[in-house]
Amino acid sequence: MLSKLRAFTQSSMFQYVAKKLLYMIAKLRAFAQSSMFRYVVRRLLYMIPVVLGISIIAFITMYAAGDPISLIKAGKPNIDQATIESLKVYYGLDKPIPIQYLSWLANIVQLDFGKSLYGGGPVNGIIIPKIWPTIELQIVSLLIAFAISIPIAVYSAKKPYSKQDIAVTSFSLFGVFISSIFNP
Repeated sequence: MLSKLRAFTQSSMFQYVAKKLLYMIAKLRAFAQSSMFRYVVRRLLYMIPVVLGISIIAFITMYAAGDPISLIKAGKPNIDQATIESLKVYYGLDKPIPIQYLSWLANIVQLDFGKSLYGGGPVNGIIIPKIWPTIELQIVSLLIAFAISIPIAVYSAKKPYSKQDIAVTSFSLFGVFISSIFNP
């Protein structure tokens, strides 16, 4: 057995693979010590507080919209107090806000978006069937935007400061400004 192992390690194929592996390890070490690697790692670490901040803002925004129970009471004003209390327990609104946030964040990480106020079923059952049509719509709109904007931008770049370039630039800026007016 030992002689077979010794023969295998002395074969040219084994030596070739070993040299390639050592070369790849050396390259990975060099990359890990490079400034680009440190930059990428630093950026990834910066993402953690940014994502947490965004999640806190999203959670606060949900509460700014109003208490879900008051929204249910607005739709059905004749609900008794026992039903309201059971709904608070069902939706987890009887817990303190920090506990609600941590529970909400844990569910979001697991892609569990909670229970719907309309029917009490899972929100995932509402969202998942609509994901693919949304992606199709986004892809088509991106392709149309690229098909229109790239030729116009190339034409405008070939003739800088011409009347056509100024018109294209003005129209583009108008499009950006008008979208901010209609989508506050």
